Parts: sequence; structure tokens; C-alpha cells
Amino acid sequence: MPTSPLLSPGAAARPVVPPFRRSVVPPFLRPSGTALLEVLAALAILGTAGLSLVALVHQSVRSQAESARAERVLDEADRVLSAFALLAADDLDRRLGSHPVGEFVVDVQRPRRSLYRIAVADGDAPGRMLLVTVVARSEEAR
Repeated sequence: MPTSPLLSPGAAARPVVPPFRRSVVPPFLRPSGTALLEVLAALAILGTAGLSLVALVHQSVRSQAESARAERVLDEADRVLSAFALLAADDLDRRLGSHPVGEFVVDVQRPRRSLYRIAVADGDAPGRMLLVTVVARSEEAR
């Protein structure tokens, strides 16, 4: 019995359908514009993800710049506080009260006879203390 390319070797009357013909849909039955809608949906998703990523990077850069500025301000306030902490008792007595020093406001108080409280506040917001310390000065040193 001759075998035809369309017949399988074990089946006598069953034709074998080539794989390229199994899923052929006539052009008039295909939904029109489906590929375009899928591309538009993919572009919308990618655009939203891209905008979110850009916003995240922008926020990160802004946060890093703000942290660097705050660190510089605290370094300068530390220098002012260190300078006041090294003053003698007589010098601290002359500086009792609040005084502007550069961009800061330094408040020197004497809560007890041998203690001095030195606070460095932001010049724009004097109520917001940046650094505070208490130093002791003995009475015999005078």
C-alpha cells in the first residue's frame, strides 16, 4: 500500500494535518485593532513605571541635598558651641543671655553658680535648638 505524505503510517484513512494549518484563522475573523490596543496598554504601563522611577530618583536627590545642607549647618553650629564652651567663667558671665553669632543665636544661661548652659539655635527659628551643652566652671579660677 502506498503511503501518502498526508496519511500517518499507522492509520489507514486519517490524514495528518500539517502544523502550519492548525491555527490558521481567516483574515475576516481576526479582531481588528487588538495588537494596537495591546501596544497602547503596554506603553501606558511602561510610561507609568517610568514616571514613578523618575519621581523616586528626584526625591532621592532632593533628600540627599537636604541632608548635606543640614549636616553643614550642624558642623557650623558645633564650631560655635565649641568656641563658647572653651570660654572662661568671666567671659561666659559677660555673654549671659541670647546673642546672634553669624547665622545662629547663642543663648548662655547660668542655672547654678558653677554651671553654664550654652545653647545654639537656628537664626531663622530661634526656638529650635540645634545643640545644647552644660559646662562647669569652678569659682576658684576667677
